[in-house]
This record gives sequence, structure tokens and C-alpha cells, in this order.
Amino acid sequence: MAFALSIGLFVYFWVIGYAVVAALHTQRDLVRNALIAPAVGVVCTIYPVYLLSRLGFPVRSFAHILTAITIAVAVILLVWRRPLVPRRHLVPYLPILVFAFAAVGWPLLSAGFAWLGSINPDMSNYVLLAHRLAEQAYIQAPDPTVWRQQSDWVAYSVVYTAIGSRSGAELLLAWLIVLTGWNGAIVYMPLLIALHVALITAATALISTPHRYARLLAAVLLSSSATLTLGIVFQLLAQVLGLLLLALGSVLCLAPIYRLSWRAFFKFVPLAAITMATLMLTYPEVLPFFGIAFLLYHGFAANEFRRFLRPALVTILAIAIISSLLITPDAMGYFTFLVVQARSSQANMALPELFPYFLVPQGLAAVWGFPIVGAQLNVAIIVVGIIVGAGLGIAAIASTVWLITRRESEAALAAVMIALAPFLFFANSGFGLLKLAMFAQPFLLSTLVVALCRLFRVTR
Repeated sequence: MAFALSIGLFVYFWVIGYAVVAALHTQRDLVRNALIAPAVGVVCTIYPVYLLSRLGFPVRSFAHILTAITIAVAVILLVWRRPLVPRRHLVPYLPILVFAFAAVGWPLLSAGFAWLGSINPDMSNYVLLAHRLAEQAYIQAPDPTVWRQQSDWVAYSVVYTAIGSRSGAELLLAWLIVLTGWNGAIVYMPLLIALHVALITAATALISTPHRYARLLAAVLLSSSATLTLGIVFQLLAQVLGLLLLALGSVLCLAPIYRLSWRAFFKFVPLAAITMATLMLTYPEVLPFFGIAFLLYHGFAANEFRRFLRPALVTILAIAIISSLLITPDAMGYFTFLVVQARSSQANMALPELFPYFLVPQGLAAVWGFPIVGAQLNVAIIVVGIIVGAGLGIAAIASTVWLITRRESEAALAAVMIALAPFLFFANSGFGLLKLAMFAQPFLLSTLVVALCRLFRVTR
């Protein structure tokens, strides 16, 4: 039942997303559209929940009606647009999706809803916040009697939204709590697994050149990435969701967006704007990665960019303004949250004693998922693992430098994260390097795959 719920959520997000993509996105690469559809479906679920919650309605008061309306609109769009579905080209992805679900979600088959992962304190906070949003408005005055009696821990979570903390993950979880009628701790892991698989498909779509084998190989590697799976083991719902939205935003905006016709412009801008707004309210920590990668990607096309300067500026400003307007009441709070998180990571979150994994030579292998950190292994095996990890690291750097000049969006993101790694290492930031290793997986692996395909001229 738990495994089925996870698959059902993924299918729901895909159907909703594909309907929106068919209406608002270019139809030049149908496989890519199918790959980003689950991520778009997540965006189209989170933002309406945020908007209604922000207007003063508890999620419980509208979740069922909103979901019914969303499904109805999706059906209308699919019937109206009649989008082509590249079935033959999508068939190879089906076993990969099954593998992705099984590789990380197999405990749902054995333990069902009793699987609680590592019971990270972050999970407890997300569940408490989600239950509060399910029963109360986004901003609501606390009950002083409850606070004095300390009779309901959920009541304390009203502080987080009031001070501008990110809330996209909690809103999505609150929506699912209301729909199922189950406790947040029960539905947490099925939702997390569905988002993880959606992240894999969105990251695969970063490969802009429609090389079938490159995308398939990237999907397989991402499905089996041990370091990426750490986000599931540690139950980092907001992180997985944030990386998913980062990948989607990069697919949309790390592209020649200045070549759009006016008709395409009025379709694309709303899709990109709501994606960036949802990213901001869900996981603003990754916005600097997106911003610098955006400058790198378009910077290497400066000559072309200058030729289309006016439409480029209009498109960028339109996305920026509309996305800010969509979260106007909380935009400053999210920006402040981002700044506070950045300062905190430098001052209080280095934690080299707790997270030494990437501060030692074995970290070169750990980045690629080789389990030699802290393991009781033969010295020769450890040395071989370090050498292989170092070789892959050099290959990743070379691939990134090569592909960024060829305007591959995954390489632009990988470049930003590779450049940050030495600063975190010399700052002795064990926690920062652990987070960066998880962040970088979708983009490093995709970059390596594209480089290999280009090197060996695999053009199919």
C-alpha cells in the first residue's frame, strides 16, 4: 500500500505536469517534456496550496476541492491540446523508473508505512509544521493558553511561517495529509520517494541534446547513486524537493529563452515564473547555484545574447518580476532566511567532527558512492577507491570545463558546485561538503555522461 501510494503520487504529478507542459512549453522535444512533467506537476500542486493557505484558509478546508479542480483542468487541457506522447521513446524509461523506485523505496514493500528511515529531527519538524498548516492558516495568531500549558507542540510551529522560513515542503505534505487522512509520519516516506524519482527524471532532462542513450544512461546512474540516495536516508524532504525544482528551473531557463516568439513568450514566462516562485518558497538555499549557473550559461553565448538583447532582457525581467509578485508577502522573508542560512553555515554548521567524510582522502571516493569511509576494509581496497575517485573527479572537472563552453546546462551547474568545493574544504566545513556532495550528484553524473557520449560520438 505504501509503495503503491508513492507510485500513485508520481503518476498524479506526471499527468498534471504533462497537461501543463503541453499547454505552455515548446513541443520540440517530447521526451524532454515527459521527463520534466512530474516536476511541473509538483509545482502546480505546491503553489496553489501556498496561495490559498496564505489567503487565510487551512489546507484541510480546500485540499480535496483543489485537487478535483486540478485534475479537471488537466483533463480539459489534455483533451483540448491532444498532446503527442512519445510512447516508443519512453518505453526504455519504464524499467529504469521501476529500478529507481525499488532501489530507494524497497523498505516500503517490506515495512510499509512503518518505515521511518533514520528518524531525522528534520522529519519531525516537517511533520509538525505540515499538521499545523493542515488545520490553520499560513499566518495565524497562536493560542496563548496552549503555549502556556505546553499542551500541543504543533502550535509552536506557527513561528516558522511568521518569521519567513521556507514552507513549500510542509505545504505539500499538509496537502497529502488531508487527502489521505493519515498522519504525516505515515505518508512522509512515500511522498519523499515519489519526489526522488521525479528529481531523477528532471535531472535527466537537463541533457538538452536529445541523445537517447545519454539520457538513459544518466537516468540509470542517478537511480543507483548512493550519495544522491543519502537525501532519502536522512529524510531531507525540502532538499530533495529543492533539487527537483532547481533541475526544472535550469531546464527552463538555461536555454536560449531570448529566441521565443511572442506567442511562445506569453506561454513560457508564466511557467518559468511559477517554477522560480515555488523554488524560492521551498528551498531558497539553491538560488545562488541557479543564479551563477544562469550567468555562466548565457555568458558563453554573449555574442548571440547581444543580438537578442531586448527580448532577452524582457524575458528575464518578466520572469523575475512575476515570480516575485507571486510570493510578494513572503519574498523578503525568504531572502532573509537565505542570508541567515548562509551565515549560519559559515559560523555554526561546519561540524567537521560529525561530518568528516569529505575532509579526508577517502572523501574522493565517497563523492561517487564508494563505501570506504569508516569501513573496515583492506588498505589496498581503500587506496584503489581513492585513486578511482580522484580519477573520476579529474574527469568530471575536465568534462565540465569542456561542456560549459558548449552550453550544456548541467555543466554550468556542476561548474558552480565544483568551484565551491575547495572553499568549503579549506574552511573545514564537513557539513557543507556533505550537502554539496548530495547537491552535485544530478549535475556531475549528467555532465560525465554527456562528455562520454560526445567523446565517443554516440549521437543516438
